[in-house]
Amino acid sequence: MPLQLAYANEQGVITEHLMYEGTSYRLGRSRQADIVIQHPQISRLHATIKTDTHNSHSHWTIDDTSSNGCFLGGRAIKHETLPDNTLVFLGPVPCQIKRLSLNDLAQQDSVYFWRKQQLRQFEKTIYQSRDTSAMLDVARHSMIQTLGCERAALLLFNEQFEIGSAMGHEDWMDTTQFSGSRTVIRHAIETRQPVAIGDVQADQQFNARQSIVRFGIKAALCVPVIAENRVIGVLYGDNTQGRQYFTVTDVKLTQLLANMLSLRLLFHSIEHNISLVTEI
Repeated sequence: MPLQLAYANEQGVITEHLMYEGTSYRLGRSRQADIVIQHPQISRLHATIKTDTHNSHSHWTIDDTSSNGCFLGGRAIKHETLPDNTLVFLGPVPCQIKRLSLNDLAQQDSVYFWRKQQLRQFEKTIYQSRDTSAMLDVARHSMIQTLGCERAALLLFNEQFEIGSAMGHEDWMDTTQFSGSRTVIRHAIETRQPVAIGDVQADQQFNARQSIVRFGIKAALCVPVIAENRVIGVLYGDNTQGRQYFTVTDVKLTQLLANMLSLRLLFHSIEHNISLVTEI
């Protein structure tokens, strides 16, 4: 059966790779690696994962080829048969490894296809929206339904980027439980890049992580909305239960939604300016 490997990239987003029986996969920082993991403490060619066949039954194994080790269950390993579902550390980087059935693969494809269909429907709704308030509702509903977020919002900022006075501000953003996520939002604004926080990663770059975990947020995703080369808002979603991470696919879908919103908001602004000129 195929093997799925998941790890967090520098933005905290979970990257997933599928590995198939009969092929050897080199993991490391080098461009020559089959699966590239960009982390300063990952060796250029850190480990090799492949299948070994014994008595007509195949097992996935890992071989350490690094200078700073591979670890499973708190112990260093050199050559090890991998359990069906486990957490392996390549140096300091945690990698979730899970065997998938063909049904699992089919279900993943089905979910992705359904998400794309939902996004097309939301695109039509966005372009039919005649005011900003309607778009705020559409964006929130899209993230909740398509990504499975428990809480979601589209925040549109003034020039001071104040979360409390942003259009689309929700009541739950005033609670103590949301305080850690403000760091995620500010980081997305400053870097102009998607930012994610999750329990399945070692996101040491965020000092707010402990605050987020303490307040029960399992996963958070923030994607900037950019118009005319300026951050005008963010799409934010999080989970306090259920899913504990967001994937690259989740981010790409949210970026598509952010692009749709930025175009529509820009069009609204142009329409408004034209109406002012017409009135004169």
